[in-house]
Amino acid sequence: MLVFPFVVIAQKNVARLNNNMPQMQQLQEKMSDARRRGDMYDSAALGAEMQKFMKEKNVNPVKNILPIMCQFPIFASMFVGLRGMANLPLESMMSGGMLWFNDLTIPDPYYALPILTATSLYIQIKVGADGMQAQGMGPLMKHGMKLLPFGLLILTVKFPAVRQIKAIQTLHLFLLIL
Repeated sequence: MLVFPFVVIAQKNVARLNNNMPQMQQLQEKMSDARRRGDMYDSAALGAEMQKFMKEKNVNPVKNILPIMCQFPIFASMFVGLRGMANLPLESMMSGGMLWFNDLTIPDPYYALPILTATSLYIQIKVGADGMQAQGMGPLMKHGMKLLPFGLLILTVKFPAVRQIKAIQTLHLFLLIL
C-alpha cells in the first residue's frame, strides 16, 4: 500500500513517455548527429531543447525507477529479517513448513523452491509478462535477461526454505509492480 502511489506516478509517466517518444527520438537523433560532426554547441542546444520538451510534456525517465527505489528498503528489511529468524533458529520455523519443506531453517533438500523461483522468472521474461517485453531492449540486454533466472537459481539454492518462499513472493510482487 505504501508503494502503490509511486507505481501510479511511474505508470502515468510511462504513458506520457510513450505518447511523446517519436518527438524525443527525433531530438535524440539530431543530438547524435551533432556529436558525430563534433558540433558541441548544436549538441548542447539540442540537449537544452530536449530538457525543455520533457519539462513541457511532464516526462521524466527517472520517475520510472521511483517504485523500485521506494520498495527496495521494504523488501531488503524483510529479507534480512527472515535471514536472521532462520539463523536463530526459531522453534516455529523448524516445524512450520508444509509439504516437503517442513523445516524452514534449512535449504530445500530437493531444490524445488529455487527451481520454481528461476522458472517463474524465466517464464515471465519469455512471455513478456509484467511489462518485461524485450522489443525495446538491445541484444546484450536480451541475452542478459535470459541469463538472469539461472543466476537467481545459483544464488538461491542454499537459502533456507523460508527465504526461498519469500524470494518467490518478493520476485512476483516486484515484477508485478514493475
